[in-house]
Amino acid sequence: MTAKRNDLWRYRCPHCDGTRAYNGDPTTGARYRGSARCLDCGKSFSVVGRDNPNKPLDTGGGYRCSGYRLSAGSTVLDVYLTRKIPADVSAFTDFLEWSGASQAMGGLVAALRALPGFPLEMRSHVNVMGEMHETLSTIAGVKVGPHAAALFAPPAGWKVEAESSWEE
Repeated sequence: MTAKRNDLWRYRCPHCDGTRAYNGDPTTGARYRGSARCLDCGKSFSVVGRDNPNKPLDTGGGYRCSGYRLSAGSTVLDVYLTRKIPADVSAFTDFLEWSGASQAMGGLVAALRALPGFPLEMRSHVNVMGEMHETLSTIAGVKVGPHAAALFAPPAGWKVEAESSWEE
C-alpha cells in the first residue's frame, strides 16, 4: 500500500467541460509546464497568464484542498482534504467503520486515517473482474458553527410507549 501527496491543481476542461483536467500526471505527480490535460477528452490547454479563464477549481464547498493518492493492489483512492474545517479525517473514517464500508476498503482506511485534514472529495478506481469502476464523492457545501437546539429536541407531543408488556 502506498500513500503519495499529489499537489496538482484540478481544472474544468474548456473543450468538454469535464472536471478531470490536471496540470500534471495524477499517477506520477509530474507537473506539466504551463498547461493542463483533460483525462476525459485527452486534450491539453493553457493555464498560464493573469487573464487566462482557466483557473484551478476549488474542491469541496470552496475550500482549497491538498490531494493524496492511496493505492493497494488494483484499488486507487484519490483524496482531497482541507485543514480549514475544524474536523479531521477520523470523523469520516469512523463513519466508514460504523457503516461497514471499511470492510470493502482493505487497508486503505488505515492509510486514510494518517492523512491531515478533512476529506472533501474522494475518487476511487477499482478493478473488478477485469472491469474498471470509478466512484466520485464530493462534499458540495460545508457549514461550520453551532446547530440550533431545536434540531435535537423531540417533536411536540412525543412520549415513550411500551411495545409489549415485558418492556413495562
